[in-house]
Amino acid sequence: MIHAAHGTAVLIHSKESSISLPTGVRHGYMTRESPDGERSLPMITRRSALTATAGGLLSTSLATTPATAQQDDRLQWTFETGSRVVSSPTVVDGTVFVGSFDANLYAVDAATGEQQWAFEAGSVIISSPTVVDGTVFVGSDDGNLYAIDATTGEQQWAFETESDVESSPTVVNETVFIGTGSYDNNGLYAVNAESGEQEWAFE
Repeated sequence: MIHAAHGTAVLIHSKESSISLPTGVRHGYMTRESPDGERSLPMITRRSALTATAGGLLSTSLATTPATAQQDDRLQWTFETGSRVVSSPTVVDGTVFVGSFDANLYAVDAATGEQQWAFEAGSVIISSPTVVDGTVFVGSDDGNLYAIDATTGEQQWAFETESDVESSPTVVNETVFIGTGSYDNNGLYAVNAESGEQEWAFE
């Protein structure tokens, strides 16, 4: 789960799940194994690397040397959430948006690591946020797709589905597309990005 924008690279690495991407496909991929068996596969620019861990820590470091970027004095900041992070951070206009198993979506200043706001959903957030035109779209295991003001953290609307929303929203032509599902209950929804009204559903 990697995202790169405006010179900032985003990396998830977790003790509980492995990340498998082909090495050598894009510049900056590097596989590293730590003493405790964690594996990570960062895509790192020359400016900085943003990392979220299973323990709920979000950190950024200068990343001239990827293998040691998290471990030395180039660490810029660390932001701690209340639980593990498996959502991929999204970086837009100098703000990091990331969900956590503590049921919060956080907005964090990418330069300082200071929290700008937190939005509390009804359950864990595994979905990776999507930011379009000043609105953050993110799903939760409470079954809702949320639209949240990217500046204030205020909820604009919530669309209720019939299952967990763990996929990442995709926004095209003012429509939000989101997949939901468990083993016996899954679907695809198209939702109006402005109003939160359902346009259609496929199950």
